[in-house]
Amino acid sequence: MKGRRGILAGAAALALTAALMSGCATLPSRRSVGDVAALLPEDAFVYLRLEPTAQSAELWSGLLASTGRGELAAEDFARLLERMDRVLAAVTAAPEAGGRASLDLAAEGSFPSAAIELNLGASDQWAKIRVPRSSRRSWRTPRTYWASEQMGVEMCLPDRRLLLLSNTAVLPMIERWGVEPGTDTSGDGEAPDAGAAGPRLPQRMLTDPAPELLAYFPDFQSGRMEALLGRGLPVRSLLLEALRVDQGVELRGEFVLEREESARAFDMALRFVLLYLMKQGDIQDGMRRLASLSIEQEGAAIRLAGLRLTDQEIASLLAVFLGGGLPG
Repeated sequence: MKGRRGILAGAAALALTAALMSGCATLPSRRSVGDVAALLPEDAFVYLRLEPTAQSAELWSGLLASTGRGELAAEDFARLLERMDRVLAAVTAAPEAGGRASLDLAAEGSFPSAAIELNLGASDQWAKIRVPRSSRRSWRTPRTYWASEQMGVEMCLPDRRLLLLSNTAVLPMIERWGVEPGTDTSGDGEAPDAGAAGPRLPQRMLTDPAPELLAYFPDFQSGRMEALLGRGLPVRSLLLEALRVDQGVELRGEFVLEREESARAFDMALRFVLLYLMKQGDIQDGMRRLASLSIEQEGAAIRLAGLRLTDQEIASLLAVFLGGGLPG
């Protein structure tokens, strides 16, 4: 049964790839990063920003493969990423231990909606669903979205430049998209609440140009981080950057601690924390890799640079933070 489900999920993934790669489109103007980020949930465990390059497919397909979501191979990802200019995603921890976490993704690019509708409509792995009237916040709200039970995802194309995808429910992002600033959709004279603020992200996540990959962990005191690293770490948040270099990827990061005094003490322990994470991700030669690492403290922040990794190793390290798996 599991094998048949895997085959059906693969068929749904291929149908999605063919749909997104079909046709061409005249595009509306590109939005600001903040406008797209506002579509994501405010309580995510980690926020990701991807600026696709020719090598990005290996990194992202490696991440999904290492986390049990391997329906799309690297070559399929390469084709999909050709359509995408920028990807913002949020992973929200499951409400209960062992439950299913939520992956919400908003991708900007070139998505010919008519051709995609035609291709997905011809596939028995995808079903078109009407957006409930209660979710229609304005004229901007799309009237339909797509769902694949086999892949376990829902997808919506609000316009030819934006794709929304979720492994739990895409409707919250659709509702946020439908809200215009200052528009009263409640009928009682009150301002709308959906999507009003969006997640609080560091300026680095919202600034152009950006590195190939940014990963922001806003709450190091969450249960997931405590389960991974234990209690008592004085870290408030973590921002990771992956920059493409000649021999793979250079990982940089910024740990923001609760107090400057904590930063001075944590500086000494950071290499041990990184070595532990690398071992958890089955990354070899950790001590040798860390020899090239530079660490600087500025106030309550500790910045690291110089850690060279492959795409697969970056994917494995992110998988460790995500608890061994993206929601699946």
